[in-house]
Amino acid sequence: MKLKPAPKPATPRELKLRLEADTYNELEAYAELYEAEYGDAIDVPKLAAEILRQFLDTDRAFRSWKKRQRREKGRARGNGPEAPASAQEARA
Repeated sequence: MKLKPAPKPATPRELKLRLEADTYNELEAYAELYEAEYGDAIDVPKLAAEILRQFLDTDRAFRSWKKRQRREKGRARGNGPEAPASAQEARA
């Protein structure tokens, strides 16, 4: 099973969305597998939130982008070295 057990929740924020019936049915089936694997029932909203959390945590492109954003924000606040504007400046 690809999905890991859900950790204890932090302070939740609400997100309302509509799913296609087939997608919702698949989530219900996945929740049954989750319970069979881990011996702990999980409702569909919590399951969907956990799938989304794990997806975001393991998306390399997203993690890389977030790191770049943090570096750029740090530079904008003067908390980090500025990137050289050219290759010649990099050698200086």
